[in-house]
Amino acid sequence: MKEKNRNLYLLKLLTASDEFQTDIVQIRKESSIPPKGFLNNEELIKWYEKLYQDTEDFWESEDYKKRRKKLLLLRKKDCAKFIIEEEHLNNEAPINKFNNSVEKIVGKYNLPYNFLDVIRAYIYHNKIIPLYLPYSNFAISYSLNEDGRAKWVDLRTYSRLTEKEIRKAIKNLRATQEYCLPPALNINIKIRKDIDMVLEIEKEMRNTDRRRKEGKADSYLVKVRKQYGEKVYRKTIRKQQAEGIKSIKRKINKHKSREIAKKIFGTSEKENLVRQIYSRLQKERKKLFEI
Repeated sequence: MKEKNRNLYLLKLLTASDEFQTDIVQIRKESSIPPKGFLNNEELIKWYEKLYQDTEDFWESEDYKKRRKKLLLLRKKDCAKFIIEEEHLNNEAPINKFNNSVEKIVGKYNLPYNFLDVIRAYIYHNKIIPLYLPYSNFAISYSLNEDGRAKWVDLRTYSRLTEKEIRKAIKNLRATQEYCLPPALNINIKIRKDIDMVLEIEKEMRNTDRRRKEGKADSYLVKVRKQYGEKVYRKTIRKQQAEGIKSIKRKINKHKSREIAKKIFGTSEKENLVRQIYSRLQKERKKLFEI
């Protein structure tokens, strides 16, 4: 409430200024608004409908289309100049002219950007409308995916915040993050300095698991050959190959963690540590990415 009262105080000072009033009257004149603003909402609606229609007529005019066509030719020669000229052309549209004039007023008097709505309402009604008065000098926004989770959370400040406002902004930001962002992204991640070594252990363990699966596939083929004969045996091989399962002709070492411990740590006595590291990594990844 203190911030809103402060913003109201600023507006009362500004609107009492002769220079500001001269600027507002000029905007109204250029935008076909009565010198003292609209008497009621019906007049405002009628004016806006005409402004919208005039803008549509501008986009459909032959003059705009010809100038736009020339600009497209310019884009091939000088893209930077094309962007500038295109913006100038688009700013000639009636609705853009009006919006730009409001932004110029906000900029001229060093008002925060979130004063746009209350200044626009003042142009319409010739008085300060509390509904449009900024109640805070910061805003928190977010964009949601289809699953309801946020893509991002944004903290935007419109002016230099007081210490009290900063604390309030941080509190609101934290609450919004807790509500919108996935839980895994909110936890404190313990960064492993030995992550490369940990991933090397995982790689070796996965290679072992893959060879064990292939060894089991090989044992299965032996049983198929013995029970169903050569024809079914070869058919099974082709089926496994189509599914990406390879058959191997070697015995799998059941104590691979000892070999990995010796390779990584220089001693096979740390085989339990290898298994612990591998297990913890799987749990951590699942917690972070919900795999």
